[in-house]
Amino acid sequence: MNVIASVISAGDSEMRSLIAKLRHSISMAQGELKASLARKEKLEKDVGEAKWRELKKPEVEKFLQELLEAAHLRRLGTFERLLSALVAEVMPGESPIALDLTIKRNQPWLDIMSNLGGDEREDIFEDQGGALTNVIVLGLRLIAVAKAKARRIVFLDESDCWVENHRVQSFYSVLADAARKIGFQCFAISHHDMSVFEKKNGSNTDGVTVARLTGHPKAEDGAHIINGTRYRWGEDEPGIRYIKLINVQGFHNETIYLSPGISALTGPNNHGKSTIIRAMRAVFFGEGRDGLITKGATECVVEIGFEAGRVLRWSRNPKRKPNVEVWQLVSADGTSVAENGIVYDTGGSEVPAWVSDITGIGPIEGHEPQIIKQKSPIFLLDKPGSVRATVLSIGQETSHIQAMIKLQKETSTADRKLIRDGEAEMHDVLRRISTLEQVSALSSQLDDAERFGVEIEQHADGIRQAEALVNKIKQLRAQAIQLQAKKAILQRLPDPGQLEALIEQMRVSEKRSDIVASLNKLREQQQQVQQTLAILAALPDREPVIKSTEAMSAIATSLRQKKARRQKLGKGLRLLERLPAAVPVVKDTRDWSRTRDRLAELRRKKVETSEKLRCTEVDLEKVDEQIKKTVEEMGNACPLCGGAVTDHHVFTAHRHGA
Repeated sequence: MNVIASVISAGDSEMRSLIAKLRHSISMAQGELKASLARKEKLEKDVGEAKWRELKKPEVEKFLQELLEAAHLRRLGTFERLLSALVAEVMPGESPIALDLTIKRNQPWLDIMSNLGGDEREDIFEDQGGALTNVIVLGLRLIAVAKAKARRIVFLDESDCWVENHRVQSFYSVLADAARKIGFQCFAISHHDMSVFEKKNGSNTDGVTVARLTGHPKAEDGAHIINGTRYRWGEDEPGIRYIKLINVQGFHNETIYLSPGISALTGPNNHGKSTIIRAMRAVFFGEGRDGLITKGATECVVEIGFEAGRVLRWSRNPKRKPNVEVWQLVSADGTSVAENGIVYDTGGSEVPAWVSDITGIGPIEGHEPQIIKQKSPIFLLDKPGSVRATVLSIGQETSHIQAMIKLQKETSTADRKLIRDGEAEMHDVLRRISTLEQVSALSSQLDDAERFGVEIEQHADGIRQAEALVNKIKQLRAQAIQLQAKKAILQRLPDPGQLEALIEQMRVSEKRSDIVASLNKLREQQQQVQQTLAILAALPDREPVIKSTEAMSAIATSLRQKKARRQKLGKGLRLLERLPAAVPVVKDTRDWSRTRDRLAELRRKKVETSEKLRCTEVDLEKVDEQIKKTVEEMGNACPLCGGAVTDHHVFTAHRHGA
């Protein structure tokens, strides 16, 4: 049964290990099944959506194309109408303007053309005259500033230089109308006759205020500005109030006052009108230089009045190093403005960032449409189409739509690939799911196997318990056999009364042995005393002369020792002779084992004593021979009394003096 239980236990252990491994494998399979089902669900969703997008692809592409066309018409149409209106007002009879927007290298590209009719186009910059270019540049500057959300102001320096005299009024009337409608402020420098805009009060209903330049920059007192009637600004009304120049080239201390519409400055050629443009570019674009300082002065100053009484003050002093130039925003009370922990008072060689942030005047996409130099009047027409589109913010909306069209194409390509790959993967996933579901179904069978294993373990426990009972029975049987043997031995023992009598006999025997030993000892002592008395009685009255008794003393001592040993051995021998020849038989040897061992020891000692007695007798014979020889050497005379000694055997009993 031990073998059976061991086999069952070993088999059960192996089965549990196998079930654990199978359980782990099934758990992994179930996890993979869950992931596969999730993947199947995602594939169904993704592939389904991709198929839906492919189904709707023609509609989406049509919609995007229509959206692109609408955006093109909406944005470009507005600008085309604005530029065409400017051209028609200033130069009647000229062809309308066409803006052609295309995509080159994934960027919007804007061409500005004259629409000659049908599909015929002419490039404005390359194929048209300067007057038309002036008008188009003005319109482009207004568009660029408006789209950049910068301060709506432009400084024009001889922008009408290519416009015929009889068209100047139309030019500025259109500009004033545009300024009024879109909220622009314009400062224009012109050498043309502006008297058509002047009335007695210095202004007219066309929204154009005219100031005149007198004097000469090289004169001792320099050039002077004669302003028209000043406009009364509201405190928070947007716009630049004035520009003051102190020791700036030909202006020693002059101020020109601006109005919300067009503020024009006229005067003879080469009398310093453009000094105002140079001063403004120095303030806002960092083009300050020592040549701006009036000869003989150490410093030049430009002050520009803004809303709420604030003044932007710029100065240049070559000796003020390292801060040769200083930008300062001054409040109405004359102190530097400080906001959010920043004090707007900065020195250096570069325009501080806060200047453009506060005033709204500065570069736009790397260009300066607000303030253009007289000698570089062309704006954007000489630049690539991508730059035109970027600066004017034209094409951003349509470029977004173009990006959407491109994205739609990329999405369609990705969808086709997703459908193709997804369907192939779905086939593999479904096959995998089928296999994993079969594996997962084995879980219930594995549960049955585990329950069967528990039952086997329970049976194995029963077998082990039975084996333990069998082993216990074997032990009890062995103990019973031992008890039977002990019982047989005990039955052969005498009864308690006989055992007590036997024990009493042993006690008496032991006492008798002690008495005999004591009597023998007394007898020996008596004999020794009698011998001693006999020797003492035989001694002479006088002490004999002893020649040499050393040998006799040694012999006597040896003789006494030998005799004493012989007597002792004889006593032991007599006691041993009285013992029985064999050890008596005792029924129960458990209590008499020590007695038996004692008797065996006595028999051994008897043999040893007999051997010692024999050796002693041999020694006595040798002593007798030695005594005989000694007596003969002494002349058969006693060394103590001198008496005759005829027999050496009686030497020990010799009576001295007898």
